[in-house]
Amino acid sequence: MVVKSTRFGELEINQADILEFQQGIPGFPNETRFAFLPHQEESVFAFLQSLADLDLTFVVIEPFSIF
Repeated sequence: MVVKSTRFGELEINQADILEFQQGIPGFPNETRFAFLPHQEESVFAFLQSLADLDLTFVVIEPFSIF
């Protein structure tokens, strides 16, 4: 699947990298499909890029790295 993100440009997304939240996420109940995009190898940060609203991207962190 190819998406054109406003932050990352054109991205080729593998089906395995798509996360689905059946009830949305807090504050964004209609946003149910996101692409998981690692920031860099060995980085604790990643991005969740909405597949419905290409202007919507969240920065996420691997929690076990800080706890």
